[in-house]
Amino acid sequence: MSETKKSTAVRSGTPHLL
Repeated sequence: MSETKKSTAVRSGTPHLL
């Protein structure tokens, strides 16, 4: 879950705070 969220966040340009 964290991995997918991180990937999406990085792609969106948002930090991995989610």
